[in-house]
Amino acid sequence: MGKYEAGNWPPYNVKAIEQNIRLVLRTGDIRKLNGKTYHVISQHMGFIAHYSLAGFGDEYQDIEEFRRKLQTSEMSRDYNHTTLQAVREETDSDFNTWYGPAYQRSKAAAMKAIIRAARTRWCKECSKEVETQFGEPLPEGLCEQCTAKKVAAQPVCPKCGKKIERLRLYEDAEVLFNLSVDGTGQLVYDRKDIIYGDGRQSIECPHCQQELFDDELKAMAFLNGAKQLELVKGT
Repeated sequence: MGKYEAGNWPPYNVKAIEQNIRLVLRTGDIRKLNGKTYHVISQHMGFIAHYSLAGFGDEYQDIEEFRRKLQTSEMSRDYNHTTLQAVREETDSDFNTWYGPAYQRSKAAAMKAIIRAARTRWCKECSKEVETQFGEPLPEGLCEQCTAKKVAAQPVCPKCGKKIERLRLYEDAEVLFNLSVDGTGQLVYDRKDIIYGDGRQSIECPHCQQELFDDELKAMAFLNGAKQLELVKGT
């Protein structure tokens, strides 16, 4: 019996293909794409081969473009394009007769696993897998649980009671520009220098604009969770 006997083609190793594409997308390294996964993508998911695995890798160094086209193919902008193709591969009676039901099921399953991986993101903090609609980036790269922890850990403004992710720093300074005109007679500003004053800083809450500190070290301690810091006198 030949390896590719009509109606009895050997099925794909879906688990191995899924593991490989997840490795590629999780690490953002197209060089980790192996030959078996490349074969499924280039032969069945609307991609051209780009001559070889190496050529394919050169074409898709932008992993976000690769993630998108795993869903749309190179021929469409529809994010459900390859999903619909996977359904066709599994249900088409001619394909099942020519190649065999087991092969067609495995092909469709491999395609769906690749699409599922393209729509998965990994939290940069805890590495949790997060399923998205079409592979959209996570806000700040964090899952909901890690985002909630980050918000809960944020310091609270002692003036307005709102949580603070960052402070605003003001410092007296003069900016020196050279002024000239361009070919149309419009002013051109060429910044040459910043001349600082007495070095006094005002560090404020971004919500209520109340001054909290006049010292960067105190501001750093506050943002890192220190309690009962001395505020600027008179505030």
